[in-house]
Amino acid sequence: MKNHYLLWTYGFKTFSVGWSSAAAVCVFLGSGLISLGFMKLSKKLSFYDN
Repeated sequence: MKNHYLLWTYGFKTFSVGWSSAAAVCVFLGSGLISLGFMKLSKKLSFYDN
C-alpha cells in the first residue's frame, strides 16, 4: 500500500513525473518477480492425477 502512496505523492503532489514513473516500474517489476515465484512454486507443488 505504501508504494501506491509514493506513486500518488510523486506524481500529483510534487509533480515529479520521473520519480513517479521510476516508482511505478519498481512496483511493476516487484509484482512480476513475486508472480514468477508463485508460478514456479505452484508447478513444484501441483499434483496431476492421470
